Amino acid sequence: MKHKILISIAFFILIISTSFSQVDVDIENMTYLNGTPIDDCTVIDFEDNTSVTVQFGVQMTKPSTQVVGTGNLRIFTKKSSSDFAVQRFTQIVQEISWTNDETFGASLSITLSASVFNVSGGLFYAEYESSGGVKYFSCDYSIEKDQVPTFTISPSTTSISCGSTSPETFSVTNVYNSPGTLSYNWQVGSGWNNSSGNPVSSFVTTTNSVTLTPFSYPPSNVAVTPVLDGVNQPQLTSNVSLGGFNPTFYEVTGSNSLCSSAMYSVSNLPSDITVTSWDVSNTSVASITFSGNLATLTSIGGNGSVNVLATITNSCGQSKIISKTNVAVGAPTAVGPISKTGASSLNPGPVDSAAFSVSTQNILALNSISWVVYSNTNQNAASFFNIQPLGNGSTAILRANQNTPLGSYVMQARLTNTCGFMPVNFSFSVVRPLGSNPGPGGGSGLPVFTPRLSENAFKVYPNPSKDIVHIDVIQKAKKQTKDDFKVSGELFDVLGRPKLKIDMHYDSSQFSVAQLDPGVYILKIYINETIETHQIVVK
Repeated sequence: MKHKILISIAFFILIISTSFSQVDVDIENMTYLNGTPIDDCTVIDFEDNTSVTVQFGVQMTKPSTQVVGTGNLRIFTKKSSSDFAVQRFTQIVQEISWTNDETFGASLSITLSASVFNVSGGLFYAEYESSGGVKYFSCDYSIEKDQVPTFTISPSTTSISCGSTSPETFSVTNVYNSPGTLSYNWQVGSGWNNSSGNPVSSFVTTTNSVTLTPFSYPPSNVAVTPVLDGVNQPQLTSNVSLGGFNPTFYEVTGSNSLCSSAMYSVSNLPSDITVTSWDVSNTSVASITFSGNLATLTSIGGNGSVNVLATITNSCGQSKIISKTNVAVGAPTAVGPISKTGASSLNPGPVDSAAFSVSTQNILALNSISWVVYSNTNQNAASFFNIQPLGNGSTAILRANQNTPLGSYVMQARLTNTCGFMPVNFSFSVVRPLGSNPGPGGGSGLPVFTPRLSENAFKVYPNPSKDIVHIDVIQKAKKQTKDDFKVSGELFDVLGRPKLKIDMHYDSSQFSVAQLDPGVYILKIYINETIETHQIVVK
C-alpha cells in the first residue's frame, strides 16, 4: 500500500512539473546600428530618421525535460497594439538545436521603416511556437518616431473648363500643426491672375491659401513649397487639366423632311464656339454644303433617312459632334421593320370582307395613307372592290362585288407625303364560297382557301358596343339540329392578334368587350368547316 502511494505522488509531481513548464523568450543586448544601446524592453526611437536598423540577440531557455519538438522563432512588429502583426523574421528551431536540451540563442539584425509606424504605439517582440502549437512571447519594445512636419495641398487635382473665369482657391494644410514660422513659396506658371486681376507666376505668402482666376486654358499646375523656420519642406503640386467639352444645350435645327433641299443651322452659339464642319450620314441619299453656321442638305435621288451632323469647336480646340437624326429625304421612309397584317382570301359579295392593316411606328415623314387595289392581269381591278379606311387610315376593310373575277390581287397601302408615296403591298385572292358555282373568271386550277359562308348564320349585336356583345343564330339557320353544328368563336384585332376565345352554343352566345381598347376588331365564327366573319366596333 505504501509503495502505491509513493508511485501516485511521483506521478502527480511529474504532471505538475510538466503542466507548468515554460519556454522563456528574451530579447537581449539590443543596439542601433551605430552601437548605441537600447535598454531591455524599452523604446526603439526613430527620432526624425526615415529608417533604423536594430541588432539584438534572442535567448530561449526551457527545462531539459520539456519536449517542444521542431518549433519556429519569429520576430513581429505592429503599427499599434490593435493592428495586425507583421512578420519580420522567422527561423526553424530543431529539437537538436537546443544546447543541453535547455537553451537556444540567435543573433539578428532587422531594418525598420518609419513610414509604416505611427508617431507612437508601435510594438516589436519575439515569439516562439512549439511543434504542439503552444506560443511563448518576449517582452514588447515600444516604437516611436518624431512628428515630421507634413503638409498637403487641396485640391490635389482640378479641371478648368474652357473660357471659365471662376476663381479657384488652393490651400495648404499643416497636418500635425508643426510649430514654427511658416511661409509659402508659390510657383503657378502661366494662365493665372491674382485676386487683384494681375497675372502672376511666382510669389510668397504667409497665409496658407491663395485664390487665382484663369485667363488662358488650361492654366499651369499650381505648386507650393512650405518653408518652416527657414527650412524648405517637400514641394506640393495641384495638377490642373482642361475640363471636358460636352455641351447639351446646342442642337441642329431644320426640317424633319425634304423633297429637294432644306436649310440647317446651329442656333445661339456663343462667340467662342463655332461650327467647323458639316456632314451627312448617307451620301447616297443626300449631299450637304455649308458656310459656317448654315448648311444646305440636297436630295440626290431616291428616298431614305439621313442624320445631319455638325462639328462645333471651342476656343481651346475641343470639338463635339451634334446631330439631327432621321431626316427623311423624299417619300416616307422606313427606319425599322414594317408590321403589317391582312387577309389572304376574300369571297365575292357584300357578306364577306377582309381587313388589312399597316403599322406606321417606324415610318418617317408620313402625312397620310391611302389604299388601292390592282391586278397584274386586270387593269380594271379597282372597279370591282369597295375600300373603307378606318381611323387614321392605317387600317382598311375591303369588300369584293358579287361579280368580281376570281383570281389574285394586290391591296396596296400608300404611305404618302408631298414628295410621293411608299407602297406596302398585300397579296390576296378572290375565291368562290364553298359549295357555290364558279363565278366570273372561275374555273379549275385555283388555289384552295379556307371557305367562308356565303350567307351569315349568326347576327351580332349591339355593334358598336362597349360591354356585352350577343351572338344569336338567324331564325332560318335554326332548322339545323344541335348535332349538325360544331361552333366556336375567336376575336382578333386588326393586326391579326387574338384577343378573346369565345364559348359558342349552337344557337346563341355572348362575350364582353369592356376590357378591350376602343377600335375595330374581327370576330371569326367557325361553323363546321366554314368561317363566318364579322367586324366589331368597340366604343
